[in-house]
Amino acid sequence: MDRAEKAAFQHGQVIHEAFVRHAALTPQATALLQGPRRLTYDELDRASTFYANELLLAGIGPGCKLPVVLPRSMELVAVLLAVLKTGAAYAALDPRWPAERIKRIAEALRSSLTVTCVLPLSKTVDIGGVIPDIPCRGTDAATVFFTSGTSGTPRGVVSPHQATTRLFQKGSFADFGSGHTTASAAAISWDAFTLELWGPLVSGGTVALNDADYLLPSTLKSLVGEHGVDTAWLTSSLFNMFVDEDLSCFHGLSQLMIGGERLSPEYVGRFLNAHPEISLINGYGPVESCVFATTHRIRPEDITHSGGIPLGRAVPVTDVYVIHDGRRCAPEEEGEICVGGAGLAHEYLNDAEATAERFVHLNLGGEEVRLYRTGDIGYTNSAGLLHYRGRADRQVKLRGHRIEPHEIERHCAALNGVTHAVVVPVSTDGQNTDRLALFYVAGPGAPVTPSAVRRALSESLPGYLVPEQIDRLDALPITPNGKTDYQHILSLARASRRADDAGDATGAFHEILRIVESGADTVDPDAAFAALGGSSLDALRLCARLQSRFGPHITVSRFMRDPTLRGVLTLIREKPPESALSGIHPSDSSTVPLRGMQAHFSMAYETSPADTSSACRLTWRVIGDLDVVALERALNDVHDRHQALRAAYRLAEGPVADLPSGSRSIRLTVLPQDTQGGDPRTRLSRRLAGPLRIDRGEIWRCVLAELDERVFLLGVVVHHVAFDGWSQSLLVSELSTAYSSRRNGSAPAFDGAAPTMAFLANELSEFSGTPDHARQIEYWTSVLRGIPELEMPRPAEQEKTQRSGRLTFFLEEVVVHELNTMAKRYGSTVFLLLIVGYDMAVREVFGQYDFGIGVPVTGRFTEESLRAITCLTDMVCVRLPRGRAGDSLTHRLEVSREAVRGALAHQGVRFGDVVAALRLPRTGRNPCFQTIFAYQNNEQPDLVLDGCSADLVAHDGSEPLAEVQCEVWPTRGGLLVDFAYRADAVSAEAVRRLAAAYEDVLRRGARP
Repeated sequence: MDRAEKAAFQHGQVIHEAFVRHAALTPQATALLQGPRRLTYDELDRASTFYANELLLAGIGPGCKLPVVLPRSMELVAVLLAVLKTGAAYAALDPRWPAERIKRIAEALRSSLTVTCVLPLSKTVDIGGVIPDIPCRGTDAATVFFTSGTSGTPRGVVSPHQATTRLFQKGSFADFGSGHTTASAAAISWDAFTLELWGPLVSGGTVALNDADYLLPSTLKSLVGEHGVDTAWLTSSLFNMFVDEDLSCFHGLSQLMIGGERLSPEYVGRFLNAHPEISLINGYGPVESCVFATTHRIRPEDITHSGGIPLGRAVPVTDVYVIHDGRRCAPEEEGEICVGGAGLAHEYLNDAEATAERFVHLNLGGEEVRLYRTGDIGYTNSAGLLHYRGRADRQVKLRGHRIEPHEIERHCAALNGVTHAVVVPVSTDGQNTDRLALFYVAGPGAPVTPSAVRRALSESLPGYLVPEQIDRLDALPITPNGKTDYQHILSLARASRRADDAGDATGAFHEILRIVESGADTVDPDAAFAALGGSSLDALRLCARLQSRFGPHITVSRFMRDPTLRGVLTLIREKPPESALSGIHPSDSSTVPLRGMQAHFSMAYETSPADTSSACRLTWRVIGDLDVVALERALNDVHDRHQALRAAYRLAEGPVADLPSGSRSIRLTVLPQDTQGGDPRTRLSRRLAGPLRIDRGEIWRCVLAELDERVFLLGVVVHHVAFDGWSQSLLVSELSTAYSSRRNGSAPAFDGAAPTMAFLANELSEFSGTPDHARQIEYWTSVLRGIPELEMPRPAEQEKTQRSGRLTFFLEEVVVHELNTMAKRYGSTVFLLLIVGYDMAVREVFGQYDFGIGVPVTGRFTEESLRAITCLTDMVCVRLPRGRAGDSLTHRLEVSREAVRGALAHQGVRFGDVVAALRLPRTGRNPCFQTIFAYQNNEQPDLVLDGCSADLVAHDGSEPLAEVQCEVWPTRGGLLVDFAYRADAVSAEAVRRLAAAYEDVLRRGARP
């Protein structure tokens, strides 16, 4: 770095100031793209200012280091920009990391706040605001990157603004400015994310955020085709894979940066031959010098150089030296690569000793300079190009991640029973690490299996630090001088590529299907489905898939009696019940009797036709070139496909649905902009609010309000008689499919025909009268006999003026991870923990120890029913053991497991049949239970309208079905817990105390 370079570099330049300058110059230029969503510089500036003001109110400001735990999204970018605007620094952390690691990092940052969820951008852009003038210098901290550490704990690298902005000076290694669109796919916690994000945003370019977890050749092709991406970054490993899989995926790029590991001349040569028009840039640099210290534009002659492809020359305002014994090496002389200049980090967070060890001051040529010792060995050639030789320590790079094997070894050795642990990097090409192998020794008789080690490591380390191969040894091999024989261990790793993945929680659903079909036995046959990572939703899908192969007798309720591999095999091999063998045939009748919750909602309508409490409302904010004609046709595609949306519900000898003889179309009501200045949101709400005449076949209503040019609100209201949680996901998915087809001028091709209402009714009736139905009725009458009603404080007279009330609280993702970890220890899903915790809160607040809790169940037991928009929800009543005051959550989990499992294993019988068999006295209250608990973990797909962005801004469910209803909703940032209650039945203060007690139970249970 010469004097001219230093003078040209503006040390006062900071990341957010550079961005704001471009937002002022080109406010309507595109800053961010993600899927169909587009955000301009002006919109991103205003949204980030809104978030910044919220952070300032929370006490975040200069000197703070704020952990941000959000998925890759436009919201994440706006929050990171907001943190910088407050004068603070951010640490972007992956929400998928284990909660324990995130917790340790948050504690190290010493922040009073952790950002885990934010208001959606659609609600912040219009607010914007003005932020106070907060002085900030280029030398102030901007980012904290966390890497693997030799101490066994994550190491924080505190990097200043100028470390980032130095990279994007005019004439630097690549152009990220106006007219260029850069793909963002690197891990958000990694400094490469800084390259992909701030490179364009401080230069006036565009960032295309990858929606998927990983960048694949097909994903890159899509980003190029849909968003005009012309600039990308890949690790060497990914680059090699892309070249192998699909060399054509690079078409459309003008700049490609690769690095993070040693490059393969073979793969680089294949790329250059296929794409001579693309600038291929090798980038090298440790995170301590932020992204790149050197770059080199690769030429064909580089691939035949005996020293390998050069690392190149220093980027602007950066010094790179090769040092040996405190002096600069001559050309071709090997030494340690050391980096200096404006890119250097301030320090390792809270680690003065490591900082002093790696950041040193040397006198070079009469001038003292501050340098970072990389630990990399290299040399410069006579032309001044830097070349890489290898490492001076055990540190390795794996798919771009810097890894200290000692961190993994320390975590393994800390497990109960483990005495020694060694991690070795395995390479197939002799240069780059392909995978990690862990070998451990446990004490005599210690039941420490490789799968148990994998589970334990997965709970404390990010996925990239969990070795692919884990094996147990009787003893570690040693050399003649008594040291660990790493070469022998490496030979063991290469000889056995088997990765023990039996404990891979993410693959439980597919693993069980594979085992059933192939006969392989890589999983303990008595391992619980939940212990393998299967959720209740996975169980539903598993049974539907198994039914399509082995018959309709494999129901969720039967699977839940023995939710293990052995249980699945028993179900498949046993003779199905006679009624299941007889087949199911749709009825020719045009009238279908209603049962379960459909009958309940139909009867409620007959009693009070004007009541709107059974209406479910959804509202989306849509931005873009919306094709209104295609949208109305798509709505009618969904309408015509599902009988339940077109039937008329009335009372005959009992509640019935009259099936339509023809097609009743649904009309999309369009509300244009009000020239009188009326609020379009109010007008939309009024159009949706009126009662639905389900006796005349008006089951749902759709309204579109125009807010501004290319900005709309789309509102949908559906009566609960034909709608449930599963239906919502299906409606959104099918409407997206239909709109895409209609916009392109074709009819949609859905996934199989939707079943008729008569078909579904026959499915339900087939079970009645069978031995299994009688056995389930017997179970319920024995379990629920004599169940008392739950006594709750009554409301004061002044509280009864409103029909219902609602309150919520939120559990952060860190807490949720601990709850999931705890549930796995008990071989269950988190549902068991959540309902037991709710039971404990009810006991504490109301002082009653015997009562029932209503739990909604899907009522969908076959593959056909999964394709139906209708209401198939039913209820089971969970009655947990009485217990006593002061019982711990762990004790309650132990004693309640069988009661919950038993209830779910007997969900095949309709709740109305249970009530009839119990012959309970009528008291005017719900029979069996007066409170409901629901874990709403149905998948919620995004509404995708081609050419537009669509964000869900309101989801108003129907009124509570019991006096107190608690629903737990998984969200991107954690769990939303929603309490709804009937204001005429229970006091608001009692519900507030119940919510507070429930939150306390869960937070205490989540403490490690």
